[in-house]
Amino acid sequence: MAFQFCQYALQSQPLLSAVSMLPAVPPRSDVIAGSQLAGNRVMSAGLANVRYATASLGGCPAWLDLEPVIEGQLMAAIRGQQSSDMTVGNLAKVVSDSLSRGA
Repeated sequence: MAFQFCQYALQSQPLLSAVSMLPAVPPRSDVIAGSQLAGNRVMSAGLANVRYATASLGGCPAWLDLEPVIEGQLMAAIRGQQSSDMTVGNLAKVVSDSLSRGA
């Protein structure tokens, strides 16, 4: 069911609906073409230059501290090695510790 939802959510129309509520647009020309975004010059320039784009790990320092431990914590919960409450608590502690360090 989750796979079917993802397939649906990544279609052009659901993405356009999400774009109308969020300040982010996926770099897909099939979503832009013929939509209310087609006249957006920033989007057009971004799509024309997407081949030059690069990505790097980023985010707030608390996210950078949290991101490496998420998978391990979730897998421990899925395998029954810890409770969901403990998992959430462990993740919250990582963020809290990061924030208390002034990160």
